[in-house]
Amino acid sequence: MFRSTLLFLVNVKICVEEIETQEEYDAYVKLHTDFVQGYDYSRPCKIENLKQSIHNLF
Repeated sequence: MFRSTLLFLVNVKICVEEIETQEEYDAYVKLHTDFVQGYDYSRPCKIENLKQSIHNLF
């Protein structure tokens, strides 16, 4: 926790990989994580599929 707080104070962005559950997400949010990625959000996919998914959101 000290490390993430120190990085937050010096404006360093933190990305945590392999977030696979809501509990993991909640824990890292409490530690000031800026970005997360993992199977809880999306499995790896081809860029064409990603573009289509984003297009479908809007």
